[in-house]
Amino acid sequence: MVLGLGVATALLGLWPGPLGFWPTWGFLVYAVFDTVLDLEHRIVFPEVELAAGILAAVFGVLRRGWWPTLMGGLAGAVVMGGFYLLGKVLQKPLARRGYGQAEEPPLGLGDVFVSAVLGLFFGWPAIMGVLFLAVFAAGGFGLLVLLWAWGRNKQGSVYLPYAPFLFFGGWLTLWLAR
Repeated sequence: MVLGLGVATALLGLWPGPLGFWPTWGFLVYAVFDTVLDLEHRIVFPEVELAAGILAAVFGVLRRGWWPTLMGGLAGAVVMGGFYLLGKVLQKPLARRGYGQAEEPPLGLGDVFVSAVLGLFFGWPAIMGVLFLAVFAAGGFGLLVLLWAWGRNKQGSVYLPYAPFLFFGGWLTLWLAR
């Protein structure tokens, strides 16, 4: 991880991207840290999200003003919060039918926090593009995992962390949108 961050920092020094070196580097460090936590431990710490949210809010307000920043954070929280609540409602009925597990929700509250932070960072309406890309990337990857498991005659549930897909959507938005 440290080597990867070092290489990425060197590459950012050569081409810092549309936001400049420091905001892009901060986003990179945040994305890598949360991705590793979600992949290895299935957790996103609220304290990390609070600190990242404060930094993202300051960056957003300085870059585009308080209203688009606030609306972006709110939209990220509301959209992913809706998905979180939908997953909680459908979790037990689907588990009774053999889809997933009753004790493990399909989407975590940490993903809602990450989406709110990304909303503060990208602002309104860019957060909608971030979430759109994340949902389709996660869906496409999930479909590939299902096809792979089906081809190998494997059954059962597979844990796919969602935060890496949120950050993937953020990176695509950051590097492709001008």
